[in-house]
Parts: sequence; structure tokens; C-alpha cells
Amino acid sequence: MFKSILNFSNRTRLFNAFLRSQNRSLGMPNIFIIETTNHCDRKCDICPHQSLERPKGFMDLGLYRRIIDQIPHAELVFPYFLGEPLLHKDIYEMIKYSKSKGLYTSISTGGKLLNEYNCHKLVDAGLDHLQMSLHATTQEGYEAIDSKADFEVLLENIERFLAINKGRIDFYISIINIDAGTKEWKKFAEEWKKKGAKVRFKFFTDWNSEKEAIRRFSHLRPRQKSDIYPCDWLWTQFHILWDGRVVPCCFDYDGTHILGDAGKETIKSIWNGPAYKQIRQAHLTDGSSIKLCAKCNRRKKPWYELPFHIFFDASLIYRLRYFFEQKPRKHFG
Repeated sequence: MFKSILNFSNRTRLFNAFLRSQNRSLGMPNIFIIETTNHCDRKCDICPHQSLERPKGFMDLGLYRRIIDQIPHAELVFPYFLGEPLLHKDIYEMIKYSKSKGLYTSISTGGKLLNEYNCHKLVDAGLDHLQMSLHATTQEGYEAIDSKADFEVLLENIERFLAINKGRIDFYISIINIDAGTKEWKKFAEEWKKKGAKVRFKFFTDWNSEKEAIRRFSHLRPRQKSDIYPCDWLWTQFHILWDGRVVPCCFDYDGTHILGDAGKETIKSIWNGPAYKQIRQAHLTDGSSIKLCAKCNRRKKPWYELPFHIFFDASLIYRLRYFFEQKPRKHFG
């Protein structure tokens, strides 16, 4: 109860700064995306990973622990970003450490590594939420995204995980490649629901990419500047690459706009440091001066959503999204 009160107090300070157009945050970020590795075992056409220019590596366990030690106020921790977290030899220790601090922890996997050993380790680590990025409901649909992976093997891996998990980890199958005009998706969702998995039809935001292979699955409508700026993520979320560098958001997958270094600075000093204040101020005036943001089509949070993000824990809102994603929609926003 005490932690819930502290988290609510922190959220009110976060959104107070956002709503009052202040470039200095009055609270601390309540959502953390921590890239444990940017190595990946899949080659999906829809992912910018294949054109990644920054070095690949694995976050040091010591650095991960130092980060977690600084964020008791966090409500939602994602120990992954642009890579397969199960490739990290210490991922289970990382999950355990997050959980030992009382932090809701979620990862996403491509599913190729869901063998019996890894399934047991995930359950034993105490993971709260696991998303399996299957992307499609059929072999044909899947091959349009990743022609190199075996769709049937991935389905077998899901079956294995469900048998071992027994409902302990909240498990979702994520789908993006779907024709909303067909009913095939409905049968797929119903079959997996009976087996203990939720199927979410996720909006794909195309990473602001210019590549047609990625953009063809986008569910975002082009937006006017007034619909985009300021971006609430700059007042609520914190993104850390595997080497400790801090970026504004997940769209900066190549680390082009560095706001600090969690390996050399504290989270608190970075959060209200000069670089963060500068990018927030740019968003308060226009935002187009930041190259990364100028091409972004992500909508800013509409006013009627804000009360939910102030009054409710981020992990609860994250789970509640499923109720709006139980069937495909043509557009987001």
C-alpha cells in the first residue's frame, strides 16, 4: 500500500510537469526500457535490426543491478529492446534481481529459444509477463515477415511453454500481420485462448522507417505536428542501450541522440540533465528541430487518456491494453 501511494505521488509529479509544459521533470520515470542485448537470432523484414549500425553487445550484470538499485519508483521494467533477451547468459539473474526489488518485469521473445530449459528458467525467475512475437497466424503470413524461421516449430515452442508455465507467467502471443477483413484471426485467437494464451493484435508503428518492407505493415495514420508534440514519453519513460547510453525513445534504435550514460552518471542526474531538458524544450516549442522526432508519426497522448495514466499503475495499464487488442483494427489513433 505504501509503495502504491509513493508511485501515485510520483505519477502526479510526472504529469504535472508535462501538463504545465516544464522542461524539468518533477518526478522520476515510471517506465524503464533496458536493453540487455541487441543481438538477435531472427531476421525479420519488419525490424530495423538488420540495418543496425551501432555495435552489438551484452549489458553487464553489474550495470543492470546498479540501474535497478536506482529505480524503486519504477512501475514497469522491460529488460529488452532491440534484440532477443534470452540470448543473454544472465537474463534470468536480471529478471530475479528486478523481482527482488518488487518491480513488475516483462520481456518479449521471438520464440526460437523457448526450449524446455529456458521455459523452466523463466518460470523460476519469477517473470511477470512474457510476450511471444509470432507476428502472424499462418505459415504464409509469417513467411512475409521472416522466411528463414519455421512457423510450426514456433507453435510447438508455445505449446511447450504453456505446459511448463501452468498460468504462472502472464503470456501473450503478439500478431501484426493480419487482414482485418477475414475471420481466420478469430479462430486462431479462440484456439490459443483455450490453451491458456492471450492473443493480442498489436499495432505496428513502423519505427519511423523509410523502408517499404517495414512500412507496409504500419497501422499509423500520418499526423499533423499538433498531434505529435510534445511527446509524453520524454516525461515518463527512460530508455537505456546495452552499453549504458541513454536515448529518448525506442525509435532511436541506432543511438543517434544520446542523453547520457547510465554507466557513468546516475539516473536522476541524466533525467533532469541538460540534454533531457533541451529535447523536452524542443518538443514544447515545435519538435521538428530534433531530426529523430521530425519524422515521427506517433501520436501524443490525448487529454482524455491522461487521468488513467495518473491514477493507475503503469503495469496495470499495460495489461489492460489487451482488452483493446483482442481483434485487429485497421488503424491506430
